Amino acid sequence: VSRQGFTELMSNINARAKVVPLLPKLVNPIKLALSSTDDDVFEGALNALIQLSTVVGNELDKYLKTYLSIVSFLGV
Repeated sequence: VSRQGFTELMSNINARAKVVPLLPKLVNPIKLALSSTDDDVFEGALNALIQLSTVVGNELDKYLKTYLSIVSFLGV
């Protein structure tokens, strides 16, 4: 349900305006999901980042260090 809701939010015509203010609140949940040992959860987090990047573009840049450090730590 949450993945479907996230995808629907990202596909909304006004998604950028709605999502940019939420970015700080999305950092920790996505960070935790990227740290998960459950492959399905990890893939969901990667898909969320792809969708976020498409919608918010360079607004995501200030959070990339957080995400990339986790992915590089995992050796992915």
